Amino acid sequence: MNYLKEHNVPQSYRDKILKWNGWGYADSYFKLNQAGHVTMAGDKYDMSGQVMPHFRPWFEANLGVDLDYKTPSQKITDMEIPPPVENDEIYDGLLKANISFSNAPRMRLMRAHGHTVTIKIFPLPEVKRHGSLVFPDFAHGVEFFREVARQRIQPASLRLMDNEQFIMGQALKVESKSFWASLKSSMSRMYVTKWKGFHIDEMCAATCVFEGTAEEVNNEERRLYALAERYKGVVGGEENGKYGYRLTFAIAYLRDLGMEYGVLGESFETSVPWDKVLNLCRNVKELIKRQAKNLGVQYPVLSSCRVTQIYDAGACVYFYFGFNSRGLDNGLEIYDKIETAARDEIIACGGSISHHHGVGKLRKQWMLTSQGAVGVSLVKAIKAELDPANIFANANLVDIIGSPHSKL
Repeated sequence: MNYLKEHNVPQSYRDKILKWNGWGYADSYFKLNQAGHVTMAGDKYDMSGQVMPHFRPWFEANLGVDLDYKTPSQKITDMEIPPPVENDEIYDGLLKANISFSNAPRMRLMRAHGHTVTIKIFPLPEVKRHGSLVFPDFAHGVEFFREVARQRIQPASLRLMDNEQFIMGQALKVESKSFWASLKSSMSRMYVTKWKGFHIDEMCAATCVFEGTAEEVNNEERRLYALAERYKGVVGGEENGKYGYRLTFAIAYLRDLGMEYGVLGESFETSVPWDKVLNLCRNVKELIKRQAKNLGVQYPVLSSCRVTQIYDAGACVYFYFGFNSRGLDNGLEIYDKIETAARDEIIACGGSISHHHGVGKLRKQWMLTSQGAVGVSLVKAIKAELDPANIFANANLVDIIGSPHSKL
């Protein structure tokens, strides 16, 4: 029989304000208001309380969502949390060392034990300025990014969104309450599409952040925008740059909204040499849509990507995909098959297992393909030397035949 064991458990303010089963703050989420428009609840973000009149049409058209079909998340009171593996020797050791711990079900679900953190503090930059660029298509944007890397003039942050994410970003824009702001937006759109000849269904956008002294920021901005002109880039303004970075936190909130209506989605990433970026992005996005259709997905599929980090030799590429699982009995299995097929395609197109998410159990099946027999043998040899008794039996990189694995 299990019994409660705990010592000096901290009462964290964080636990009270953060969600237990989703991203972010408990009071922050996308919802439908009485007029049927999407709005963001809470008061933590500048989007909070704002209406996004274009998002619901995008949501319905691009994912086939029926707002009358809901798949609400499980309540924490309905969670069946397995009992802990009791070890009085460990409990006694923690007590003697005066280390806080708890084996209570919710504490084990929402917290971790035995971790320390080192916080490094750096001075804030004198100036921080956002910017944005619009390109006629993704290819021009990638060529620009490659040249930025070659000249080594990248600012503090530089990201390139494909057309699908660009359109989604437009759908997430809040309702303009100012006539002049609305007019400026209309004029900017007319300039890009009518005067510059960009097509809405092809254009993409880059967002950037400049940091440093006022002189450094001005010089970086001038050099970057001058280079962008060579690749048909059009300066989109600071506000659009700020808005692009809002998508960074909004993506996870959007995922949680989608799950309320049967949408399954997530992101995954890779690193890839410059000469393979375009083919990899195109092939993986097309494969995701094709695989989803073959596996019985009945609605439009969101398949998009962005370039998030650039280096001399290549780039980090993030893929975002989601599909409406309505009508499927095994939505999670289908999701897993699609992502597995996408990773196969990434490897075939010259990408890596991961840029920074790591290998783990999700991706270790590609270790042999990616690292080769010699590489895997080296990993096993290092493991045998450092952990001959297989104490850390997590099998996150390779399986050790004949050895037990931890439950994690």
